[in-house]
Amino acid sequence: MEKIEWAEPEHDVILASLRQVFFPALPNEIVLLLEESVNAVLYRLQIVIVREGDLGIFSLEPHNFTDVNKYQSVQFDVTKDFDNVSVDDLSPTRPECELFFMQTDVNVYVGTFPDCNHIVDGRPVNYAVTFSCKTMAVLLYSEQAREVPSPLPYTNRFTTRYPLLPYVTSGAEHFLPPCNCQ
Repeated sequence: MEKIEWAEPEHDVILASLRQVFFPALPNEIVLLLEESVNAVLYRLQIVIVREGDLGIFSLEPHNFTDVNKYQSVQFDVTKDFDNVSVDDLSPTRPECELFFMQTDVNVYVGTFPDCNHIVDGRPVNYAVTFSCKTMAVLLYSEQAREVPSPLPYTNRFTTRYPLLPYVTSGAEHFLPPCNCQ
């Protein structure tokens, strides 16, 4: 990954990718791969298990790779390289690192996001998140976050969308992809 130079050095370049992957060690789970880098340095690489609970509340349970050097950002083929990864190659994060969100409108979700790579007073720093097909807004409600707290949420626009993997929608006769992602 190339480092992007900014005219204003006080801004960090944050790149994040969250995509669905087939993980043979967890064949009955919905699994996402989360990659995040800050200034071209890999900050977070996790497997995230998605589950739907009562009242339409979704939980995302992140798991770290026990050997993160084996998997570097954008350098592996997610269709092949996970074939030899077992559940023993993953370690669950702390229980308070689980993310929760719920749908509030068509393609609009709200939730909480604990940053478990940034622990203050023994607990992760928490963010409030709202996201839709085109936008994500993140509100920092801790003075001890990595970013500077703002009176308004940080807002990001999504530029690229990816379709769901075919195995997710197999058997669903009337499935319409979210966000017109074909």
